Amino acid sequence: MEKQVLAALSIANHEVRLVVGEFFNSRLNIIKTERVACGGLDGLRIVDTSKVIVAVRQAAENAGEFIGTPITAVLLAVPSYRFKRETVSLSKTIDAPDRAITIQDVQELYRRAQDVSVSDDLVCVNTVCNTYRLNGIVYRKTPIGEKGDLLEAEFDLLCADKMTTYAYAGIVEKAGLQIIDICLDAYGAAKEMALFEQNLKSYVISMQLESDQLVLGLIYNGRLMSCQTEKVGYAAMAMAVAKQYGIPFDNCCKLLFKYAHLADDKSTDRPIYMWNRDDSTYSMSGRQLADTLAAPAQALLDDCYELCSPILAHENVTVTLLGAGADLDGLDTALSRRFEKPVKAYCPETLGVRSPGWTVCLGMFYAYLDQGMLHDQQVCSVDAVAYATQLKDSASGMPAEKNFTAKLKKLLFAEPKK
Repeated sequence: MEKQVLAALSIANHEVRLVVGEFFNSRLNIIKTERVACGGLDGLRIVDTSKVIVAVRQAAENAGEFIGTPITAVLLAVPSYRFKRETVSLSKTIDAPDRAITIQDVQELYRRAQDVSVSDDLVCVNTVCNTYRLNGIVYRKTPIGEKGDLLEAEFDLLCADKMTTYAYAGIVEKAGLQIIDICLDAYGAAKEMALFEQNLKSYVISMQLESDQLVLGLIYNGRLMSCQTEKVGYAAMAMAVAKQYGIPFDNCCKLLFKYAHLADDKSTDRPIYMWNRDDSTYSMSGRQLADTLAAPAQALLDDCYELCSPILAHENVTVTLLGAGADLDGLDTALSRRFEKPVKAYCPETLGVRSPGWTVCLGMFYAYLDQGMLHDQQVCSVDAVAYATQLKDSASGMPAEKNFTAKLKKLLFAEPKK
């Protein structure tokens, strides 16, 4: 099957994010994205199971309705909470007459690595092969077809808290979806941003900033070395505005992303928001917003610096910012000044998902496909036959309302209303 449709699901601490993509000859095309607000989490802790289930189900149903066939299975991002990395070295004697390395040889090593015991309160989420060794030569990629008598491999077992991982998986299953595979959020983000391929002797810090959660990942020498999850986020800034002016928190978040400038003072006295209360009209200017945000914004920068300071003490350090918070204007510049290190807000280049909030979802696609040869069969997040039929019908013009091109033409060339 040349085409493979996969859906990647991330349960962030304030919303559910779903990306449906189609791989065609190794090229990823985005079909649909969904963001559904979710109030059932406190940081990464699930406090209201029913609310999260409803949000997950809603995201899947919205996407399924758009593409014309239900979403039945997903790739799931799980929190890197209580992250631990275990390293194990394994070897396999090559018994084939021609001594050539086969996919089956590599699959056996992976299965043995996945069977390695870890702590009772942890679960291995990602099994990553760092290097292969054959005939004294080190390979970073699978040496399929190379000849030798003994294949050695070094694996990183990336583990996370068992109860948290099972809780997230349980939510998805209760929402009526199967789980194709799971992936640590920090690992998925690093895969999308190609952090494992950067200068191997440099320290790279990935900072995933969400509403009230910060996930820090440290990459060094092409490996995810450590992760840390803290209850730090941009919600504190929005809450300061809500407390100061008595306006809804959701509106404060919108003001934050539309009018806040965290690096340079671009504020003016021009009103940016007006509301009524007790038969009176009130307004807020850009300068008033900036003044209200000054203290909580500085507190956010200081918290981030304190958390990263042990690594920032090294010379060769870069920082990559992602997550919904990376869309805040000037946050990367403000962090760079505070850290005295280069900080860059990452924005995916894939059409349809050009926002830092989609980074984890995109990374799950590549993490899964990188180990595609280890899967016994190719799976889809939709009924492959029904999806192919839907595409065929759309191409023939039968259900024109389901065809995106038809929708676009209708929008562009519709007769103006009189």
